[in-house]
Amino acid sequence: MQKRKTFPKWMSCAVAASMTLGMCMTSASALNPFVQSWYTADPAPVVFSNDPDTLYVYTSHDEDESGNGIGGYTMKDYKCFSTKDMVNWTYHGTPAGHMSFSDWAQVDGSAWAQQVVERNGKYYMYAPVFSDPWAWCIGVGVSDTPYGPFEDALGEPLYKAGWAGIDPTVFIDDDGQAYMYWGNPTLFCAKLGEDMISIVPFTEEEVDPDWATLRDDGTLEMRMTVEAFGDGGDKTGDGVTDAAYQEGPWFFKRGETYYMVYPSIVAGGGESMAYSTSPGPIGPWTYRGVILDTTRGPDQGEVGFNSYTIHGGTVDFKGHSYLFYHNGMLPGGGTYHRSVAVEEFVWGEDGSIPYIPRTSEGVDPVDTLDPYARQEAETIAWSEGIRPIEREDGAISVQQISNGDSIRVMNVDFGDTGAATFTARVLASAAGSAIDVYLDGKDGSPITTLNVPDTNGVWQEITSGIMADCAGVHDVYFVFRGAADEQELFEFDQWQFGQKSDAETVEAINVTTDKYILDVREGFSKAQLTVTAVYGDGHSEDVTAAAEYTGDDYVTVSGGEVTGVAFGDAVVTVSFGGQKTTVALQVKDLTDAMKVASLAVEPASLDVFANTQTPVVVTATYQDGHTEDVSAKATYVSSAPDIAECAAGVVNAKSFGNAEITISYQGEMGEARQVVLAVSVGYRNPFDIVEAESFSEKYGNVYVEDGDHLGWIEEGNWVKYSGVDFGEGGTEQFQVRVAMQYGTPSIEMRLDDVESAPVATLRPAAATGAWDAYEVMGTPLTGVTGVHDVYLYFPNRDINVDWWRVTPAGGSVVDPYERIEAETFDDFHGESLVVEDKNGYQNVGYISDGDWIKFSGVDFGEGADKVMMSLGYAWYGNNRSMQLRLDDPENPAAARVTATSNLGDNGGTGDFENYLTFEWDIDPEVFQGKHDLYIYFENGNINIDWLQFVPKAAEVEQFEVSFDSNGGSAVESQMVESGALAERPEDPERTGYTFAGWYEDAALETVYNFDKPVTQAITLYAKWIENTASSLQVSLSGADTVKQDQRVPYTFSFSGEKENLGNVTVVFNVKGDQEGLFTGGAFEAAEGFSKYVMDEEEQADGSRRVKVVLAYGMDELTALEEAALTGELTDMFTYVIRSSAEQEGEIEVTVEQAIFTYAGDNDLYYADVTGATASTSVSAKDPYDIDGDGDFDQADITAAQGYYRAAEGDANWDEARKADVNADGKVDINDLVELATAWLDTL
Repeated sequence: MQKRKTFPKWMSCAVAASMTLGMCMTSASALNPFVQSWYTADPAPVVFSNDPDTLYVYTSHDEDESGNGIGGYTMKDYKCFSTKDMVNWTYHGTPAGHMSFSDWAQVDGSAWAQQVVERNGKYYMYAPVFSDPWAWCIGVGVSDTPYGPFEDALGEPLYKAGWAGIDPTVFIDDDGQAYMYWGNPTLFCAKLGEDMISIVPFTEEEVDPDWATLRDDGTLEMRMTVEAFGDGGDKTGDGVTDAAYQEGPWFFKRGETYYMVYPSIVAGGGESMAYSTSPGPIGPWTYRGVILDTTRGPDQGEVGFNSYTIHGGTVDFKGHSYLFYHNGMLPGGGTYHRSVAVEEFVWGEDGSIPYIPRTSEGVDPVDTLDPYARQEAETIAWSEGIRPIEREDGAISVQQISNGDSIRVMNVDFGDTGAATFTARVLASAAGSAIDVYLDGKDGSPITTLNVPDTNGVWQEITSGIMADCAGVHDVYFVFRGAADEQELFEFDQWQFGQKSDAETVEAINVTTDKYILDVREGFSKAQLTVTAVYGDGHSEDVTAAAEYTGDDYVTVSGGEVTGVAFGDAVVTVSFGGQKTTVALQVKDLTDAMKVASLAVEPASLDVFANTQTPVVVTATYQDGHTEDVSAKATYVSSAPDIAECAAGVVNAKSFGNAEITISYQGEMGEARQVVLAVSVGYRNPFDIVEAESFSEKYGNVYVEDGDHLGWIEEGNWVKYSGVDFGEGGTEQFQVRVAMQYGTPSIEMRLDDVESAPVATLRPAAATGAWDAYEVMGTPLTGVTGVHDVYLYFPNRDINVDWWRVTPAGGSVVDPYERIEAETFDDFHGESLVVEDKNGYQNVGYISDGDWIKFSGVDFGEGADKVMMSLGYAWYGNNRSMQLRLDDPENPAAARVTATSNLGDNGGTGDFENYLTFEWDIDPEVFQGKHDLYIYFENGNINIDWLQFVPKAAEVEQFEVSFDSNGGSAVESQMVESGALAERPEDPERTGYTFAGWYEDAALETVYNFDKPVTQAITLYAKWIENTASSLQVSLSGADTVKQDQRVPYTFSFSGEKENLGNVTVVFNVKGDQEGLFTGGAFEAAEGFSKYVMDEEEQADGSRRVKVVLAYGMDELTALEEAALTGELTDMFTYVIRSSAEQEGEIEVTVEQAIFTYAGDNDLYYADVTGATASTSVSAKDPYDIDGDGDFDQADITAAQGYYRAAEGDANWDEARKADVNADGKVDINDLVELATAWLDTL
């Protein structure tokens, strides 16, 4: 079967719009499906013996966003409903779900069909739960109430049923023995222990092998014969007739006959409800026929009713018999969005179940509802738009209330006197909403309107009067009113009517306030109360002036006007006509609560297509830290209104371009704050591949599967792609990559309006044979130009769509210099060659020798000189050869390329799904212009993911840069592209001279700048300075031995003439005989050397080459090429490194060269560096050498005392840890004692 993925996040608004449940079925008689606020399935009805006046129905729950579960079903939990009259159903929340078995359940979304039974005051739920490695298991949950929560009774599966282990049904026989049946497509049976949480094995004496097979674990496998379970035809395609039974058994007993009701399938069709009977609990079973099928009643047409599955059950209640099942009737409904329904039937005198037509009317009431008793708002016969939801405290209220939503309650008996008042328990955070109450329909005038005030986010009971005559039995409609753009007007918990009585009796008072939070400052300290009295005859009046008020320490009250006088939580008591109520207010400093500190918009920027509407959320953060969604109240100014505008938090993208939308909002105090939303609006290019899942909007059951294609498409579904630019050149063909297991469903392209006539219709000639066997199919599409919204409309179901595109008039044009996905070929040759969908991407695989794939209209332009391919192959050798043929598959190869690789044990690229990129040179004189390209595979057993060509490089003018070394060693000339830079060559050498740089002219007047682009042929000239011998000598000194992790200084000295001393350049090498023997490197100039430069370079042999340049008695440093220094000073500089904290070995420092200059003298003087070396031996550090001077002495004890009480995790621990001599993670008295003891031992 196909698999589905969940909706992308950005689709949530469109999805919500399509799932306003109940919106399409508003006739006064429509009662099926009987739950409209959730997608529900697999109804399990039950009347418990201890509560015969109530019928419970437990259902599974199809999530709004499906596609993540097994087989495409996303079912995470169960729902519970009850009724006393068969028309008004009370929602009791989520009694159990996948999470109930979380200790061992391993696949979320697998809460499939369950059943609940009662025994000995306990309630048991039997549910299929998926858990590796056993696949489906049957779990059992137990609860003390029918509402749950059901908790895992065992902490492990009751039975590890395997892949067939779904849909358990449990029945307790008259003798007390409980049986459990389950299975798809085979029926299995087990006996349950009296504790209901154990299995008792059947014995051979109990089992007739003609009916069932006794399995090794003591359970039974029914013999699935046509006689027992109906003729299902050849459902598996193996040429053998199968039983019609499919799944979802419902087991019960009536009189002395045992019944098995179940969904059945005849090959090629959807499920129908059928039944079999037996004289005993385990057989023999006899097929009795279909009782409810996949067609609709004569008044209902065919679209949308069937949900493919039909799972249900039967029950007797208050003298009536009912069959429950599910269908796909709600908006957005279908195979994976199902809805529970019920039909009444009458048993045949012979115990037979008649054929039962499916209806939208449902069943008749069997009792009335008492309006004078408190009723839950979630007791509903029919609803539109709303949803009852569990709150954090576990209570349930009606939520998601929008303007025009409604609840219908049926068969409400107001008695002979009628009602005078209506009271609702509501919670609101803003005023302006209302509940209109109607009788027997939503037309005409309401009998009362209850205005919902701002309740400050707490529950309040509000009462309105009723003057109309409402005696007798009626259907009651609650219609909710409020701001049209508000999705959460208020919450509705309970309601109750009050009977008419004396006109002078005050039944209730309502108190509202225009503010709940006050300040003590002028302008913000007042609130106005309004008091309304509701009388026994239903009339109401404003009694604000007559009511009595009592304030407290924080507020005063006069005539209903409240004034804040001190900060605190205030309570105002209001009394009138014997009724009393209170209003809670708060007095506080509102400065920070009313000043906006910042404004933010999410997302911070938008990249959208034209003709799309995208919601954004604007959030104001106030100075006290609280936030508010001000999307609907902010002001929006666009820099380019013709490109994009925004209003009430919705960005309307109009045309191509960029716009900045400045968003402003000002609190009741302070200045306005702003934020800028950057919007980039683009057009879709239909001539490139348009991924099917990138739609702007969708309708129906269509889903994004595996993140990369559309699936689960049903009749009448569509997807929309906004802002598609077809250009002005016209179109030729509409192409779609599709897969279908059977049938030939078509696809229509419609422009700008989904109701418009199609401009192209793709009609496949045949099915592709599997849901993942994709083929590219095309149909003519001519004359389309300009920008349009494109709708892909699906007149038929059962087709998967990967991508679509159009070809331009005159044929397709493929850009070879962009990546070409292999699966986008136009044609192919090969019996087994297929497009594979693996790991979230597609490739072409199952390739045999001689297969080919074709790409039409590949335009190489001026020519390509390379081709790249992403390939995967293994096992059949390390080479794979392919030919690139042009225009005809029979033409000789325009290029032949061979992939060579040998990875791992399998050879090749290591695996067929391990892709490597290969690159080959090709002839740009051949691969130029427009051609049809064929990739011909000389060798099969290879997967190809993509290919891409590289254009030949444009010819660029080059210039020669030559080098005249003026008597030095030769330097090779360079060819440099125009505008590029010449590379500085290695310095030439000349005996007795020092190289002084490259010059532009032979006169050596202008130094050449190697950062200057080359624009013509040039010759560069070397400048030399003759070396002058000198009596100068350089010496080097350093420590002979050091300990690990110790400072190691080396002092460089010289002897010679100091007068007029200029610069000195010293080059030396530092090398250790162990890698990492030394670290660091710092230069300290001796007194009198005012400037220096140091350059370090790590060498390939691990040594370090250091160049030091010093200046003596000069303010500025001369050019490095002329730098040198000498004189009579003993010390020139010190170079300091640090010995390794871990290594031992020898460090050797050797002077390579020393050059000196004198002021007023252009000659360079080379010093004698013979013997200028120093060697240092690094030995293990004394663990007690805390101060790191190489010796253990009393100073180390003093140093350790400085780290006393330091511990691991302290900021100074890296330094202090050396005093932790016993390595216990802290410096304490034990460390100091050990050091002192060691010191005494040395004395």
